[in-house]
Order: sequence, then structure tokens, then C-alpha cells
Amino acid sequence: MKKIFFTILFTGFFNFLFASFPISEINPISEMALNSESSLFGNLSLICSIISAVSIAIGLPFIFYLLCLPAVVLGAMSLNTKGRIQGLIGLIIGLVEILFIVLALVLLFSIIGWFNNF
Repeated sequence: MKKIFFTILFTGFFNFLFASFPISEINPISEMALNSESSLFGNLSLICSIISAVSIAIGLPFIFYLLCLPAVVLGAMSLNTKGRIQGLIGLIIGLVEILFIVLALVLLFSIIGWFNNF
């Protein structure tokens, strides 16, 4: 009976708590991202995608995995800013790198599955 009472009490309390404050101000970071005339996000996207592509040639796959997702996210954020061309290039390179990761994992697991059949 105590568990039911406390569950109902806390459920009602937390529902009231989450709805008790107004959300009227805009986050300054998201406002900067939407109205920015800077090419920072595009440049960062391009830099991340190039560094991750170069890390494949050097043989450091950890950096490759680490930087291809930020390249895609920053490229998508830069599509409404001044650096949209750099962001679009970084976005495309990042998406190709993610596709490369997915295809490599599919190939790896299919080879492992093929060997398990014998």
C-alpha cells in the first residue's frame, strides 16, 4: 500500500514540477546558430571531415570514428549560415565516411557469419 501511495504522490508532484515554470526565452547558442552570418560551423565541418579522411590514409581509425559524426552535425547546422558551401562539402564527406563505416561493419559481420556456418 505504501508503494502505491508514494508512486501516486511522486507522479503527481513531478508532473506539477515540470509544468510549473515558463519556457519563454531562447537559448543564446541556438539563436546564434540560426541567425549567424559566420562561417564557423561550415569551416569546422570541413576541417573535421578532412581530418577524419586523412586519418584513414595514415591508419588511425579511432580519429576517423571520432570526427565523422561532428562533421555531419556541424555541416547540417551550417546550411543556413554564410559558410554553407564548406558545410555542405563537410556534410557530404562525413556522410560518405559514415556509409563506409556501415558497409565495413556489414562486411565484417557477414564474413564472421559465413565462417560460423562451417
